[in-house]
Amino acid sequence: MGRFLGVVGGLVAGFAAGTEVWGRAAALARLMVIRRRKFTWASFYGAMLETARTSAMILFIVIGATAFTGVFNITGGLRATQEIIRNLDMAPWLLIAMMMFIVFILGAFLDWTGIVLLSFPIFLPIVQEMDVSLLWFVVLMSVVLQTSFLTPPFGYALFYLRAIAPREVK
Repeated sequence: MGRFLGVVGGLVAGFAAGTEVWGRAAALARLMVIRRRKFTWASFYGAMLETARTSAMILFIVIGATAFTGVFNITGGLRATQEIIRNLDMAPWLLIAMMMFIVFILGAFLDWTGIVLLSFPIFLPIVQEMDVSLLWFVVLMSVVLQTSFLTPPFGYALFYLRAIAPREVK
């Protein structure tokens, strides 16, 4: 419990930023492995390699989504899509439900960073025009974005669950 409070306590209390907290968590995890005498340079190297692969994958997704959004915006696609949505003449709650459904479907095919970079530039200006709280909207979208953690091909939650499940669980 002390380790948990040492890591998360600084974040909750406002003494440390997210990056500092996760750096502290990584250092504590390494110390725990060393203390249990399970540390090997081969496993450390493997962990570093896997971290680099995952970071590179996420960075390529961000770069691709940013490039797509830039080209989409320059060619007028962003404005055209927003106009189509505005011309639907729907009640605000129905329009938000439609946006949530779109994000839900995208969650089955894209990583959450790609979804945010692709859909939020389209949705946020429309939500602002509807005089809906952006905080409320983003909280709703973050709940729907959880689907991207549960569905392949990026189902990170599936990888986490598989890593901790007993071997007999298929």
